[in-house]
Amino acid sequence: MSLTNPASCEGAERTVQEGWLDKKGAGMFGGWKTRWFQLDKPDKALYWYEGSEAQDPKGGFIVKGTEAIAKDDRLWTITGKGLDREYELKCASKRVLEEWVCSYNEFVESVTD
Repeated sequence: MSLTNPASCEGAERTVQEGWLDKKGAGMFGGWKTRWFQLDKPDKALYWYEGSEAQDPKGGFIVKGTEAIAKDDRLWTITGKGLDREYELKCASKRVLEEWVCSYNEFVESVTD
């Protein structure tokens, strides 16, 4: 499974990491939805979209002051100051989870310095 979407190669210089993840909705009854995620270098942000070709994000936040924490082989969370809640994300495999958590935390460090 590749994290890079070939159709978006022209935007590769903007994007640190991208790919499909499942995101748990807010609240007690928030269900899981599959979204296209991108770590955006110029905006120093994580965005999610309805699909890989979508132009307008469904949501996102500035990553400064946040941290990704692996909870098990596929589940990870993002927490930190400035966030309205803890974000729960699921990956297709342990390998994909490790790539995302590592990339996310390295990205946060790079924009914090």
